[in-house]
Amino acid sequence: MLHSGERQRGGNNPIDWAYFLGQVAKEPLELTSWATPPAAPVPGFGESGMATMIWLVSQNENVTSITVPSNKIYNNAGNLLDPDYGYNPAWGAALDELVFPESFGYSQNGPWENLDDATKGALLGALAQAWLTQSRTWTPAQWAAVKNDDGTALGGTTQCNAADPISTDAGSRMLAAMFILTNQSQAVLGFSNAAGDVPVATTNALANWAATIWPACNWSQFLR
Repeated sequence: MLHSGERQRGGNNPIDWAYFLGQVAKEPLELTSWATPPAAPVPGFGESGMATMIWLVSQNENVTSITVPSNKIYNNAGNLLDPDYGYNPAWGAALDELVFPESFGYSQNGPWENLDDATKGALLGALAQAWLTQSRTWTPAQWAAVKNDDGTALGGTTQCNAADPISTDAGSRMLAAMFILTNQSQAVLGFSNAAGDVPVATTNALANWAATIWPACNWSQFLR
């Protein structure tokens, strides 16, 4: 985490942040939590403090300016929008990593499970808002100009498929995340209420922004 390649990354190397967070989310809680501890350790109980730190470090890496060919897409601060190197909405900096199905479904409780709904919602809401603030620094046209690893555009008119939340398609991952952040049950993921009480203003802001990036997808279903 302290030396992850000096921010010169390629795909999931030298650190696969999504994999790293997923492993922490599945670890049994062996020490007192940084937040409110449970009455007793529960198998699959993630460490919320460690998970938060890992997610923030991955975000910080992915918004750091680097020098790459001039045909890449930068914001005014010089941060790169790219699935492999800079701000990475398909993997390391993806919003859905906060509620990744592999961590919260498939018989896993997830790293935030030891928090009450109010605390969990406040934490995930703050992290989601920080993600949105960075995402807004690129225009819809800039999002549409960048390609996912599977060749589809990060933004644009591509249909989103929430049934495929671990795809490299940024819109599909965003849609899957919104189902969980708004606590809507989704059978394909096998769980609900993983995010606690995320502020409505935050989820509405996320949905309204997403509608400008992926206009062909249904974001109004998340407005409350």
